[in-house]
Amino acid sequence: MSYGTTLTKSRESYTKAIDRKIWDTESCSEWLTSNHTLDKSAGGTVSGGDASWKALSEEVYGPFSEYLHDPHLLIVWETTSGWEMIGVATLYWNLKAPGDCTKTKDRTSKEWDGSSPAAFNFGFEKQSDGGIRIAKTASFANSTKAIGEMLKRGMLKPEDLTK
Repeated sequence: MSYGTTLTKSRESYTKAIDRKIWDTESCSEWLTSNHTLDKSAGGTVSGGDASWKALSEEVYGPFSEYLHDPHLLIVWETTSGWEMIGVATLYWNLKAPGDCTKTKDRTSKEWDGSSPAAFNFGFEKQSDGGIRIAKTASFANSTKAIGEMLKRGMLKPEDLTK
């Protein structure tokens, strides 16, 4: 099996794990390096595997009761320490707070509160045990629709947007 295939399968496993909300059931060390960095699309960088795991769980995906990444494009290239990957996806989501909105459907016709375009830049590192861990994640997501719905449902107040 080529590294490209191995890396793609690793990324796919990670995406499916994130969609299953593994934050409380699996250690970040299964997926992230201890010095992982997370660049959030809303701004700011989080350093460290544990801190990144917590930020992903509470800040990035916290408002959603359920979500699904539907990838459209993956570009991978080798680096001196592993690989870089850029992935483009549609992120489908349901918010934790109930509300009335026009639903959107994914490829399987499942209905969601909304969807947003998203892109991710991952830095994968080869590990001494032969495994692959993610050393960096940069998220580029358009959260406008989700924020609008959170405002409508009382999950956010307008003043929260300026904090």
